[in-house]
Amino acid sequence: WDSYASGTVHMPVLVLLLLEQLARLPSSVVPILLGIFLSIIDALIGNLFQKNAEFLQKRDYEEEHRIQKLMPDELKPPHEALFRAKDGDEEPLLAPMDALPQWVSQIYFYSPATIISSACLQCMHNEPVMCLLGALHTVLHGSTILAGIILALSAYMDIHNVVFLGPLILLARERKKSGAPLVVWFLLITV
Repeated sequence: WDSYASGTVHMPVLVLLLLEQLARLPSSVVPILLGIFLSIIDALIGNLFQKNAEFLQKRDYEEEHRIQKLMPDELKPPHEALFRAKDGDEEPLLAPMDALPQWVSQIYFYSPATIISSACLQCMHNEPVMCLLGALHTVLHGSTILAGIILALSAYMDIHNVVFLGPLILLARERKKSGAPLVVWFLLITV
């Protein structure tokens, strides 16, 4: 018995049920609709990358700068930053910090791996990524309950995303929110 034999599908049951409805359409329409759906998912992922980067860009990094100055010279990075952290810093090595969120989004969206896997191969690997970025986005904006539900959905599609529960709890605590609702809703949905 070979789990990777041709014709075997590795997708969660709920996703297969949705795709079954799509399979009832004429065969000439299915690739077009699937391509449009996957392109929309990629656009949402690019947008979430940009929104999360913009939010993280506004963080106060003073504590991190203070700790970095206490490090021995051997452990310090060769440059303090590739992008200017705040207005008083010296000129950036690459570009202004304001450009970073848009760069992150464009690097993802225009990556050959993204274009080939979604548009050409119609690969369904981006849905868990979108859910994972959505969970990060909701934690950053304070909704730990919704983040738990979205992370559970992401883990349902790809079990490896369970490892992000810990970092999301730490991020929620850093944002002065309790990580308990995130854990409770994650466990309620997954069990």
